[in-house]
Amino acid sequence: MKKSVIIGIVAFLVASVVFSYPVFWACCFAINLFAKVTGYTYQEANVVLFLYAQPVILAATAIIGFTYLLYQTVSKFKWWKLGLLALYSIPLWVNKAIMTFAHDRYWGIDMDEAFRRSMVDLKYQGGANMDEYVFLNFAIFVFGFLIVLGVNLFPLFLKPLRK
Repeated sequence: MKKSVIIGIVAFLVASVVFSYPVFWACCFAINLFAKVTGYTYQEANVVLFLYAQPVILAATAIIGFTYLLYQTVSKFKWWKLGLLALYSIPLWVNKAIMTFAHDRYWGIDMDEAFRRSMVDLKYQGGANMDEYVFLNFAIFVFGFLIVLGVNLFPLFLKPLRK
């Protein structure tokens, strides 16, 4: 591995740890603001935004990206387009797993219970240390969400596959 790649990975990890607290508190402020505007409690706002809305947004963007690639593949068939479509089905399965987990674990129950379950899950995964909890929360609900969203929408930013 090149030295610049290793330096980049280390810099990314250090920046993630250093900036996770300010981003975490900024997110807490935004959630609190959302709660005040909508009339939800802080816990209910967390459930609505992160356990209900995020999986639905990810599923919708995955379907949009897959449909775009399917249209491009069918409009003028080429074998490499079919391969790209098959490769893109991997994010669809990742999104399916996210939706299934969220649906089975958190949907269809009281919002307070969903919040309690999510806190238990995060504290169990993050350990007793608050630093690990904050970083895990940031990694899943901010960084992880943005990565999956970017992968889902990536096909829309490709040049048209008409050639």
